[in-house]
Amino acid sequence: IGIDGRRQASAISINGGSAFSNDIILDGVSVQGSAWNEAAVLPNQDALQEVRTIVNNYTAEYGRAQGVIIFTTKGGSNDWHGSGFWRIRNEALNANSFFNNAKNVARGPFKSHTYGGTFGGRIIRDKAFFFASYEGLKFARNYDYLKTVPTAAERAGDFSNTLVNVGGTARPIKIFVPFNVTQIGTSSSYLRTQFPTFTDTAGLVHTTALPATRLSQQGLALLKAYPLPNRTPDDVYNTNNFFNRVLQQFSKNNVNSRVDYNWGKHNFYATGGIQLGNILTPRSWGADNQFYGRNEFVGNTQPDKNPYASVGDTWTLTSNIVVDARIGVNRIQSNNEADVFENFDYSLYGIPKEITSLSVVPGAPPTFAPGGNLSPLHDGQFLHKRERQTNTDFNASMTWTRGHWTHKFGGTYRVLLSNYTDAYDTVQVQTGAEYTRQNINASGSTSGLSVADASFGGYGPASIALGAGFMEVRSGFAVRLAIAQKYGALYSQNDWRVNDKLTVNLGLRWDVQPGPTERYNRISAIDLNAKNPFGTTGRIIFPGVNGNRRNMWPTEWKNFGPRLGFAWQLPGSMVVRGGYGLTYVPSNTGYNDGPGFYGAGPFAPATSTSSLAPGSATTPYGTTPVGVLIGSFNSLAVSPIVAPAGADETNPGIYGGLVRRFPQDYHNGFVQQWNLFVEKKVGNDWVFSGGYIGSHGSRLQVTFIN
Repeated sequence: IGIDGRRQASAISINGGSAFSNDIILDGVSVQGSAWNEAAVLPNQDALQEVRTIVNNYTAEYGRAQGVIIFTTKGGSNDWHGSGFWRIRNEALNANSFFNNAKNVARGPFKSHTYGGTFGGRIIRDKAFFFASYEGLKFARNYDYLKTVPTAAERAGDFSNTLVNVGGTARPIKIFVPFNVTQIGTSSSYLRTQFPTFTDTAGLVHTTALPATRLSQQGLALLKAYPLPNRTPDDVYNTNNFFNRVLQQFSKNNVNSRVDYNWGKHNFYATGGIQLGNILTPRSWGADNQFYGRNEFVGNTQPDKNPYASVGDTWTLTSNIVVDARIGVNRIQSNNEADVFENFDYSLYGIPKEITSLSVVPGAPPTFAPGGNLSPLHDGQFLHKRERQTNTDFNASMTWTRGHWTHKFGGTYRVLLSNYTDAYDTVQVQTGAEYTRQNINASGSTSGLSVADASFGGYGPASIALGAGFMEVRSGFAVRLAIAQKYGALYSQNDWRVNDKLTVNLGLRWDVQPGPTERYNRISAIDLNAKNPFGTTGRIIFPGVNGNRRNMWPTEWKNFGPRLGFAWQLPGSMVVRGGYGLTYVPSNTGYNDGPGFYGAGPFAPATSTSSLAPGSATTPYGTTPVGVLIGSFNSLAVSPIVAPAGADETNPGIYGGLVRRFPQDYHNGFVQQWNLFVEKKVGNDWVFSGGYIGSHGSRLQVTFIN
């Protein structure tokens, strides 16, 4: 169910190949998507007449894959037939998990209902038939959040009882003022002023509650957005002091149908259906809290709405010539998304409108993970996936039988269109221990510095309480890509029955996989051999702009894949079979469902702090840094906005960074496969088979270059 469910179901390896390098065919047409080379639809079990997996030495009819999975659905007959089923599972016989037992957490609910049926028969006796199947799923299970949240005192800016591990011993944290430093001699390092302390009866030094005049109300608002602890912690560091059990719900409704019609020399068919599903995962902190600290890469909703349809005709032209033509379309409308809120109030956290206006997902809470011992408050990075695809496959063939030869000629053409929204998040509030540690370098790094022990190393939650940090809007992820990926092939397969003992198979396939294009030319690539405007090697290319071709990389026109095979019957009920084939694998699809893999960084605004950690972001310390923060985390001076460079290869800002780009010398990958088998029949009931299978991949898919 959902983007990741279908992706995981498609991540299979055939004959030693990598995942997502196979073709998936339903009733003669491909039902793959372009994001991962994943299945767009997964037919119901009871709808299937046959499933074949072709793993080696397949004919030239098949290509763009190391292995091929072929589903064929059932058709109706003159008689009426139907079936139904209902399966139920619950927690009655389930054991509790080891970790639940260790933390004294009770076994949770688990209820699964799978139900469905089939029905088929005639429309017109001996001429037209139908078959339909339905499968539904309702599944609910407990989903536990065991998290660490700030104490009531920490929410108010009092870290006097916050402990850290110092060599196996719990010690109170020391907090230092990020806005007050003293230079160490003539070096570029600085000592910060320590906040007042007191000594307890055991001789331990604690930091007093932070002065109200120093506290940031916006920073405290982020700490107060956590719920209060509701559980006895596991240790003195307050680990796992919050627990929330929710019910995660799965639903699925799949329909597959088929109609066949025999009219003279024509056998028409039409097949279609829809895959509907959703996974609902309640938020971590409770229904009244808009933030979401995820356990895994799972959004709060994961709807799937994927219809498909195909039609075809098998035309018996003469007694020895058969023509077959088919066209199929599938659509993918799938999300993996953390909740967004129309009324979300960014002003509570001091986030300016100039920042929120950059977002393509308004209403998404800011990502915030203060570090220390606390769990992330909101962890929505890349959990705003909205994937829309329309994929079309047309193929046709002619089979001609003459004498000892059977010839099959044909071709295929696929167009895969996709629109992706994959925002990093509205904004990420970054903070860290670096801002309240004892010492710091002028521009905020800690390189070459050390402290007496971990209690002098600062504390992220205290840093944000003081307003220390910055905002990040990640470069490139506000672009809604509109990608087109195409594929075409022609083939000839010729099977020669030399005599009653020997059959030889000869085939050749020509594949063309042009590089992806983007409707508005908002992608970029890199030529590692060309000079850039600054005289060094490595030129950024903008496809479709400045006279460049629209494809991400040059199209290869010489991708020919030969296929050879034989079957030889020897005396004594023995058969020898063997073959060799070269096939090209998917090379212009399968690069994730977002803009990050297509060099879209220059086409969207970002902050200058994009992709930087607190220890490497220099803007909070200003243009002439002296170890002092120039403002609070929500200041535009600390996190200035950088306008998009666009398709300007002379702009130095587009070079470097974390923008991923394809190289211009990118080549389509291919796999060579071979096999040799010997089969021996012994008696009437036994057949023994032994053989060797080999494969060798070349220029296999590499996703990007930084």
